[in-house]
Amino acid sequence: MAAQRGGRQVRAEQGHPGRGLGGFLTILSHKAESAGRELIAVNPANTSRTCSRCGHCPKENRVTQAGFRCTACGHTAHADVNAAVNILGAGPALRDAARAAWREAAPFRSGGVTPGKNAPLSTSTAAVS
Repeated sequence: MAAQRGGRQVRAEQGHPGRGLGGFLTILSHKAESAGRELIAVNPANTSRTCSRCGHCPKENRVTQAGFRCTACGHTAHADVNAAVNILGAGPALRDAARAAWREAAPFRSGGVTPGKNAPLSTSTAAVS
């Protein structure tokens, strides 16, 4: 449903299912599942200043808004590309840690739940195959 505001049409703000980050993540989760992909929540903090090659993370690695140069190993990249590589690498690491914790807790559970099948994993933002 559209309404007039300031001489242009806008969607009704309440009840629109795809509005906001929560709606986006819900749709993304369904799309990933239908494509046989897994979505894993990754904290994006410091990903654009952490070197995707050596892991060094001082604020001096951010040369400019878009520029990245590691002060430890000399690796250079666009800051967003560097962050994307870090996020992509963090997803599987978080998944593996969650599965390892699930296995370690097996003696304290009953019911034969297996990781990846019916084990609860967190909501996510990084798609991995």
